This record gives sequence, C-alpha cells and structure tokens, in this order.
Amino acid sequence: MKIRVIAALLGCSSSFCAIAQAQEEAPPPGGLADIVVTAQKREENLQEVPISIVSMGSERLTDLNVDRFTDIGFTVPALRLSQHPTTPFSTRLFIRGIGNNDAQVTQDPAVGVYVDGVYIARSTGLAFDFGDAERVEVLRGPQGTLYGRNTTGGAINIVTRRPSGELKATAEFGYGTKDYIRALGRIDLPEFGGIATSITALYAERDGLVKNVGAGRDFGENDRWGVRFVAAADLSDNVDAFFAYDHSLEHNTPFYYQAEDVAAGPPFYYDSFIPVATKRVKRATLAAPVEQSRLRTDGLAFTLTWKPSDGLTVKSITGYRDFNASVYADFSGNPVATLFRTNRQDTDHHQFSQELQLLGTAFGDRLEYILGGYVFSEQADQTEDYDAGAFVISNRYIYARNRAQALFANATWAFDDRLKLTVGGRYSWDQRRATKDNVDFTLPDPDTGLPPFAFIGQGDRHFSKFNPSANISWQPIDDLNLYAKIVTGYRAGGFGTGAATKADFERGFDEENLTSYEAGIKWQGWDRRLQFNSAFFYSRYKDILIDLAVLGAPQFVASFNAGRARIYGMEADISLLPMESLRLDLSYAYLNAKYTEVIDPQTGADVTDLFKFPNAPKNSFSITADQRLAYVGGDAPLHLILNYAWQDKVVTTAPYIERPGARIGAYGLLNARLEVKRLPLGSANVDLALWGRNLTDKAYVIDAVGSFPWSTNMKAYGEPLTAGVEARLHF
Repeated sequence: MKIRVIAALLGCSSSFCAIAQAQEEAPPPGGLADIVVTAQKREENLQEVPISIVSMGSERLTDLNVDRFTDIGFTVPALRLSQHPTTPFSTRLFIRGIGNNDAQVTQDPAVGVYVDGVYIARSTGLAFDFGDAERVEVLRGPQGTLYGRNTTGGAINIVTRRPSGELKATAEFGYGTKDYIRALGRIDLPEFGGIATSITALYAERDGLVKNVGAGRDFGENDRWGVRFVAAADLSDNVDAFFAYDHSLEHNTPFYYQAEDVAAGPPFYYDSFIPVATKRVKRATLAAPVEQSRLRTDGLAFTLTWKPSDGLTVKSITGYRDFNASVYADFSGNPVATLFRTNRQDTDHHQFSQELQLLGTAFGDRLEYILGGYVFSEQADQTEDYDAGAFVISNRYIYARNRAQALFANATWAFDDRLKLTVGGRYSWDQRRATKDNVDFTLPDPDTGLPPFAFIGQGDRHFSKFNPSANISWQPIDDLNLYAKIVTGYRAGGFGTGAATKADFERGFDEENLTSYEAGIKWQGWDRRLQFNSAFFYSRYKDILIDLAVLGAPQFVASFNAGRARIYGMEADISLLPMESLRLDLSYAYLNAKYTEVIDPQTGADVTDLFKFPNAPKNSFSITADQRLAYVGGDAPLHLILNYAWQDKVVTTAPYIERPGARIGAYGLLNARLEVKRLPLGSANVDLALWGRNLTDKAYVIDAVGSFPWSTNMKAYGEPLTAGVEARLHF
C-alpha cells in the first residue's frame, strides 16, 4: 500500500502549504545576486528595504535541508521556532524573545505568519511541509502598518510559486533513517482560456524517535499528506486573479518527556516507580497506551489585483481556513498503572479575513503610499480532559469568538535619490468573547468543602489602539544604506483558557504595548562579493503578557499582564564570495531581555527577581559554507553545503527561580548536504542529494517543564542524527 501511495504521488506534484525562492536576479560576474522581496508590499531589492529582514528562496531552503516550516528556526538567529513537543503539528514562534509559549485560542500570537498575504491565526497547523516555494521572508520587529494584523515580535511572510502556464512536472522522492519517506510531486498544466493551473501533492512519514516497549505507538512518529491546487489568470490587461486551495492531514505521536529528577518520599513515593534518566533515552514505556494526535486543515485564498493606471494598484486578499485537531499527550514519564497522567484536547477552528489595499505613487514617483483596511473573524470550540489513571482530574469546554478590524497607511517621501522618509499608522479595533465551562475533581467546592469544583465563566471585552511608526533611510554612497526607525506595537487582550477560577477567567488580561527603536546598515562591497547587513534595536514593553503553569497543577495556566520589560540587541548577516566556487554566510544575533517590573496579580507583591525572559537566547549564530566541488556530466554542478547553528541556554518559563528544571542548555547542530543539480537524464534532468542532520548526534533538549508534582525537571529531546538520500526529477 505504501509503495502505491508513493507511486501515485510521484506521478502528481509537490506540497500543500508552500514557500518559494527568494527571487534572485542574475548576479554580476563574480558577485552576489540581488534578492527581491515584497516585505513592503512592493517588489524591492532587499538591500534597499529599511527593515531587519532575512529572505530565503527555495534553493537556499533545500541547501539547508529545510523541509518543514519548523526547520527554518535554526537558520535565522533571533528567530526561535520549534515544533511543540506534545502537539507536533503546532509551532512555538519567538522573534527577538517575543512570542507565545502556550497556544490558546483566546490569545493572539506575537508573531504573525502570512501565506500569500493571508494571515494564519493559530499555531496549530503551522508545522507544515515546504514544497511549492518561492521565498520566505522573516521580518524582525513590530509589524502593523503594512500587514493585516498587528504583531509585536515580527512577521513571517511566505510567498508561494505561481503556475507557469506551461506543461511542466517535478517529482521528488527521499528516504532516510527512522524509515523516513518523503514523496512530492507537482505538475503545471498548459494555460487554457487564459488560466494557468498547477496541482501539488505530498506524502511523508517517519518512525518514532523513542521506541515504546509498552502498549501503543512509538514516541515522535510523524505522518502527513497534502494536496494543493493553484490557478492564476489574467482577466484583462489590468486585472489578474490568483486562487489557491490546500488540504492536509497529519498524524503524530507526542515526544517522550523523561524525568531527570523525581520527588522522593511521602505521600506518593514517586521515586519508587518513576524512572530517572539524565541522558537522552532510546527506549521507554508508559502505563497508558501511546495514541496518535490527528489534524485536518483546509484553506482557501483568493487575490484580485486591478491596475487602473500605471501609478495605482487596488488589491483584494480574501482568506478562509479551518482545522480540526485531536491532540493526545502524556507527561507522566511513568510506566506503572497506579498513576499516569494524560491530556486530550479537541479543537474545531474557523477563520475568515478580508483585506483591501490601495498602492500608488504620486508627484513624479517621489511619493509611494499604501492605504489598507482589514477585517478578521475566528471561532473556536475546544474540549480538554486531564486524566490520572482511571480518574479524571478535570475537564473543560472553551468557546471563543474573536473579531478584529483595522485601517492602516504607510507613505514614503523621497527627498532625492538618496534620502527617504517613511511614516505610517494603524488603528485597530478588537473584540474578544469567550466562555469556559470547567469541572475540576481535585479541588473542593467553596460552598460544600468537597470536590468537584465547577464554574462557568463568560467574558466580552473590547480593545482599540492607534500605532504610529516613522523611518528615515539615507544612502550616502552607492551600495550603502543607513536607516533609523521608531515603531509601536500592540497585542489585544483577552481571556486565559487555563484560568483556575471563574473570577480569573472573567477578569482576563489587558492589551500589551511595545515601543521599538532600531538603527540599521546595509552594505555591499569588494565588487559585490561581500554583503553586510546589521540592525541594533531597543524595545520597551508595557503590560507584557505572561502565561504561567501553576506549580503542582499544570492543568491550570495563569495568563496575566506582568508589568514592564525591556529588550535590546543586535543582528548581523554577512555573505562572502571569496572565490567563484565558494560562498560563506554568517548570521549572528545578540539579545538581552529583562523584566523590569512584575507584579503578582493576586497579592500585588513585586516579584520581578523571580522572573527571566523565556525562549530568549543571549547569543545565537549560524554559519554556512557552500563549496562547488566540480561539474558532473558536463555542466551539472556538484555542491557540498555545511551548516552549523548554535544557540545559548534559555529558560522555558518566566518564573525560572521557582522552576529550576525549566531550562535548556546551550547547543549546536551540524548539518550537511552533498548535491548535484540538473544532471541530464534523457529529455529530463535530475537532482541527486545525500544529506545529514545533527551529524554529531548531539543530545539536545527542545522543551523543559518544571511544574509537575512528581518532577521539577521533565525534558523532551530533539531528533538524533538522521541521514538520507533524495532524487528530484524535472520534466
């Protein structure tokens, strides 16, 4: 059956939620190519855009062994992006130390993700596969005056490949350790009636990372399927349309959480039956059978572009997405049936967005402007059960409905060819409505003094905010661009789905606000063989949001506005061509994040000293060397690509002093790829590759939890050494 599925897909085409190559213009002889990005809604040379931005194209992503959205996390310092250990099709996103640890349907993300201009509201489903890619742009710092949603951390802009209008096909097959299989195919159909179409399909699977010697499946399994249909049409000389539909299924099992210390003695004597493991385990068992988590995602995107004149463009972007997720997790680390702890969560989510943009130029192209309006709505129903053995600890039902509207504007005035001033503004209106029906069988009712404790909480809150921005850029000489900017960011308030009481839930949390100052330099020299881009920033937070698992009762998560924080740091991206056959890339980020005021919402006490910024490595870097070794079969280049990425230690939850086990040590990963491209094969050509990830077999932690009653040090480990082969046919 497996072989039939793969064969069918190879006859089709590639991927279901794509990115594409950062569009590169032909380089000057011996020099670096220009990279064209659309971070400011226009096609521009990356070196001329006054934003701290990293752009990667499809070839670059392939060279770095990036198959999935979560793989880009280690390639961009200052971006911490990881697959959630207990719900592997969800993603944790942090840029410059700003992000969300807890994926709540009542809480906006701090980092926005856009696919073809459509905002993706929830991190569930973001661990998708890359296949149909044109480019990925990572924008560091607050965004809002150019994008549909307001985000405080940054944005990731994913642009997919358009149909060519010609008959073309690509088929890819890969096999690796852990019985990893990836089959991917794409076909572009000839243009018919002015409409160009393409169909892409994907199948991938991987065995578990930790062998389960007990009942159920192994830990860390991953199976996914997807299909994507795209149509593009020139409806007239000045009107074109783009339509995309994607459908995907994903089945995973959770990563294994191993206890690196266990509470000893009475009353439960956990140390008598929960094993302690201080190194990455390869085999384990739990009392409860390990089950799969399942995800189904569907998405529609429709963009209509009208150019009534040379200096004016009107664009409409319509998006709809929905997903259904059934998640299973087991945190116990316990093989004995007397006590085990599992979590089951089912979520049904729908979102709709509509954005209108007016892009134009005036005064002899000295003025460039964007005017926009945005409407967004989402609805989610979620049920969740926490079980301990045969006993139900708690269950809850969440209903959430979020609405948002915004008007935004951005204008750039060119005083001359070298000096430009940009000002922007955004006004946001947000409504949050939520209900929580909660029953906890471990807590006493205040009236009877006996369990269960039950409540129904309801909330309806409104928020609004105006956020201005300003940016000045100056090009004193050719190939040198300097800029300085001030940007304000805002994230709406809401309600905490993990609230322990009705009062806590209905009180909710307020909006958080951020002001960011940034200065940057972009330079090319040595006949464009050397490129240096760097940014320095300082951000001030007010009413920063914290999600905090309650000690000893992790089914409860307190969400509250802590007070104040400050973040400063720098980023540097360097590319060098020391010779025609060798390219070197170095990216580095320094981050210093600190809470300056944290007030306990229950007692009013100042507890600042207990808190550290989570998921904010002080130092991180990535080094890549791409060496062309030879030409094979005439003019097919053979390349060896080495990449080493390293990040500093981090804590995974804010009140680290009370949870010393919630810590991930510093680590680095070495990846490699040996590839020959465009090797002639009859009327087609083929790419062949041998790849390896984590070549030193580094035992590294992807999550650490310190809030369980039986252990203050539970850790989940990332993938060990993996390797494989790939073949890609182009017809």
